[in-house]
Amino acid sequence: PPPSRLRGAGAAPQQPSQHGARAGALDAQLRTFGNAMPLQVWTARPDGKLNFVNQAVLDYFDRTEDQMLGEGWLSMLHPDDVQKTIAVWTRSLETGQPYETEFRLRRASDQSYREHVVRALPQRDAAGSIALWIGGTIDVADVRRAEAALRQSEARYRLFAEGSNEGIWFWNIPEDTTEWSDRMLEMMGVSREAWGGTFMSFFERVHPDDRSRMQAALKAHLEERRPFAIEYRLRREDGEYRDVFTRGMAEWDERGVPFQMAGGATDVTEQKRHQAMLKERLEIIERQQEAIRALSTPIIEVWKGVLTMPVLGVLDEQRSQQMMEVLLEAVARTRCRHAIIDLTGVSALDAATADHVLRLIDAVAMLGAQGIVVGIRPEVAQTVVSLGLDLSNIKTLSNLREALLFAMQSSGVSVRRRRRRRDLREDADEAPRARAPLPERDG
Repeated sequence: PPPSRLRGAGAAPQQPSQHGARAGALDAQLRTFGNAMPLQVWTARPDGKLNFVNQAVLDYFDRTEDQMLGEGWLSMLHPDDVQKTIAVWTRSLETGQPYETEFRLRRASDQSYREHVVRALPQRDAAGSIALWIGGTIDVADVRRAEAALRQSEARYRLFAEGSNEGIWFWNIPEDTTEWSDRMLEMMGVSREAWGGTFMSFFERVHPDDRSRMQAALKAHLEERRPFAIEYRLRREDGEYRDVFTRGMAEWDERGVPFQMAGGATDVTEQKRHQAMLKERLEIIERQQEAIRALSTPIIEVWKGVLTMPVLGVLDEQRSQQMMEVLLEAVARTRCRHAIIDLTGVSALDAATADHVLRLIDAVAMLGAQGIVVGIRPEVAQTVVSLGLDLSNIKTLSNLREALLFAMQSSGVSVRRRRRRRDLREDADEAPRARAPLPERDG
């Protein structure tokens, strides 16, 4: 046989063929007990060579007993763990100290190396010499992965609790005990030593006007499993009330009884202050914009039943929509018959602007009023012609005065134009002057 890799005290190495006979000499009760165990159970001679493995070992590695006895089990070790395992096992064999270590063994079902914990104790005879080692091996790969996941989860929790602005809380409902993160205690302005640690000690800090809402929200969550999210005022140790938003979730047992609840809380005091300031500023801006809109879209009733709307600057989609809303509201409110759109302040007219004006006239007509366009400049008229825009269906006049006279006459108002003094002087100058008759001369 190959030289032994184990250096233990006791009997000399035996041939592999003798292993079965040696195992058969073991106590029958020990073999029966070992095979009944779901764990991997084995025994070894004083020299460290295995002389018994139970059925769980054979099933796990898919090996025969002869393949595992002696030093055969070493072939199941991960190559990187062989030297360390032999060294620890040899030290226990030489000193008689309990054998305990971890290594990786290859599982037959998927040929993967999995972490195992092994422990063995020496059994001594009447003289105190080691007669047998009895050991067991447990596959802890799943446990190690679960432990690693738990450590990672705890690390993430600590990172979240320390790095976020949110306080974390936990409530053991049957025992009425609470746990608070450092941030939660900081929000309440209380040290961990001074904190009462019960739900009631927390509830007493809730503003009296908010306690009934808090109780109702908790009851709805614990009894009806409605979402628990509430904003309330929390009193700090110095007496200041802070606005806090909290959200939580309970856990129920198989009987439907809640036994624990956890959640997070955020101090929203500064956020609410900023929101109030922002709301106030937005209201100021809205009032200013309303004033600007009123100035940029004035509606003037120049005569009963006659409205005029001066247009200044550039007409875009938003402003034309605003003008239409303002003008139509005024037409409906005053029940006017004529709406004069004064384009004197428009220095340029393109196809889009003309389309806005046309739509404005059509909308006014749908309310029973006639739209009149005045103040078209010469350069604007040239643009209209060059663009091929058809304004033939729109009443256009030169200025506001002419439009007002037209509207009044259309409404049946008799209008007599007052002749100005300059016109009278011009008429007098153009009329032929009457000559006085010459006196008749004698002879």
